[in-house]
Amino acid sequence: MNRPSVGSHLDSVDEPDSLQIGKAAELRFASLAIAGSGGALELVPPLADDERRDFEIHLKHRFGVPLSIQVKAATSLEFGQHLHLRLSRARKMPVDRAYWFLGGYFDLRLMDFVDPLLLIPSEAFRRRGKGSLQRMPSLSWRSRDRWVRYRVTRAELGRRLVQILERLDARRSGAAAGRGTGRGRRARSGLTQTAEGMAGQLLVAVLAMVGSGGVLKAGVPIVDDEGRDVEIHLGGRFKADFAVQVKVSARLLRRGRLRLLRMTFELPLANQLDDPHYWYLFAYLDLRGQRLSEWVFLVPASLVHAHCRRTIRAGQPVFSFQASMEEDAADQWTPYRLRPEDLGRRLVELMRKAPRGFAESEAFEAVRKQPGVCLLGMPATSAGTADRATATISCSGSTAPPIGSPASTIRTTSADRGGKPRPGRPRAHPMICP
Repeated sequence: MNRPSVGSHLDSVDEPDSLQIGKAAELRFASLAIAGSGGALELVPPLADDERRDFEIHLKHRFGVPLSIQVKAATSLEFGQHLHLRLSRARKMPVDRAYWFLGGYFDLRLMDFVDPLLLIPSEAFRRRGKGSLQRMPSLSWRSRDRWVRYRVTRAELGRRLVQILERLDARRSGAAAGRGTGRGRRARSGLTQTAEGMAGQLLVAVLAMVGSGGVLKAGVPIVDDEGRDVEIHLGGRFKADFAVQVKVSARLLRRGRLRLLRMTFELPLANQLDDPHYWYLFAYLDLRGQRLSEWVFLVPASLVHAHCRRTIRAGQPVFSFQASMEEDAADQWTPYRLRPEDLGRRLVELMRKAPRGFAESEAFEAVRKQPGVCLLGMPATSAGTADRATATISCSGSTAPPIGSPASTIRTTSADRGGKPRPGRPRAHPMICP
């Protein structure tokens, strides 16, 4: 079993555009809030983002005043480690005790925020004059500017959000005293497996988008009933995508000196699909660092279904995955493991190597650039023929016969693949021009 390797042509990646950086920062914020609060928070992104609210956050099992957050991230700092925050271009910016900003430096190399972050209430901003509202707080630990009081580390962020929401909830509870609402209770939900899984999915989306240099686009299905936790596709391509089912665990099993990533999961028969575009990602969620740590395992679905231990529980198939996290591991899953920071580049490599659906046009584009090579032939038209084509291709000073003519069309039939001969449709095929 040969271990997949990241191609050398992907060793360096471009920088994602501002929209992707913003979305990656929002997803990273969400994962920090979920994991750091111990599962006490519920985050809801608005469907229409036209009020500069990236998330509405509320305490689980509470209803009432949510906390609205706008995430502001920069990938560079000004002189003196100052963070340039552009908050609003409108004449009026909402000012409310339930409306806050999260600002921070997002390091593209680390694919993460760097401490400290700034969690600032909108009440702290006062517009001076006309034009856009901008501020430049310092992120230097030595600074003693007015923004020091709003500093928070990644590890503290979830707990700080809980405290803010509890203060908002206490205000409302005081106003509603005597009504029997019971909103004054201090509750903790604990980090459930569902919350762990969502934090893992968000982190995978961040690693895919930022780690690929913006080449990959990622999304989360609204209805998750097929095991497609994250949908990923190459930017500008519409033929197909990768569906990734994310499985994370916040615990490692110790067996002697070995540390094992072990998890079990139910998988309905309808979702046991072996497709080259369907993959699993198994990872360890480090709650202290609130990130995917050490190794992640990117495995084709067909291998998971074939080689994971399977039992039946309450009539449902249950799969068990177990892999070593040691540096010198040599189990059956070792060839499919990689560092989290390499995930984006590995996904790009896999999608570009896929034989159909992803890279056909890219492969032909590479052939077209070779001196003296022509691509002759074309897909069938709606009428099922290619006789409408009359264009010519010239290369190396020569003119090829018209595309679709008998002299230029190369037909691929089942006989070429060892089957019964039958007419095939014309397909583009490389030919060396004289």
